[in-house]
Amino acid sequence: LGHHIYESRWLRDPLYMKDNLHVWFRGNDGGKMEYLRKFSSWAADAAYNSYLVSGDKDFIVDMLPDLEEEYRQWESDHRLSNGLFWQYDVSDGMEESISGGRREKNARPTINSYRYGNAKAISGIAALAGELELAEKYTAKADTLKRLIESLLWNRDDNFFEVLKEDGQPSGV
Repeated sequence: LGHHIYESRWLRDPLYMKDNLHVWFRGNDGGKMEYLRKFSSWAADAAYNSYLVSGDKDFIVDMLPDLEEEYRQWESDHRLSNGLFWQYDVSDGMEESISGGRREKNARPTINSYRYGNAKAISGIAALAGELELAEKYTAKADTLKRLIESLLWNRDDNFFEVLKEDGQPSGV
């Protein structure tokens, strides 16, 4: 979804992007589609960046409750005790890798980067809506997540961001 939104932001007619977001977030009798959260998502980040191209403030502000609810759902069922988010390899939009599998709840750089981008985007949308307390809340979430990504997922020996296993061990251990 995030990829489709990012690509459609350059279309002259914004209807395709708007319809895509509406279908996924409101197309199931007013609710989200069943598979919206099956895979990792950067939908809020993509939607906000589409706003930056189109300038359609009314549309993006209208999407704020949906985007924030999706973020809260990820926090409720994909957050580890260390504050990072977990995801299965294949559901993270990746193939199975040496660092994971289809059943391992690993803290991956990808899912955490998406959550960071989404928190920054929700903060920006909340500011547009005049909801400054909500904007500050999501800025704090993004700042915390950035710190965790840099301190827990960065491997100083390999000089690269790496997967952290569910047990807290680096993927190479």
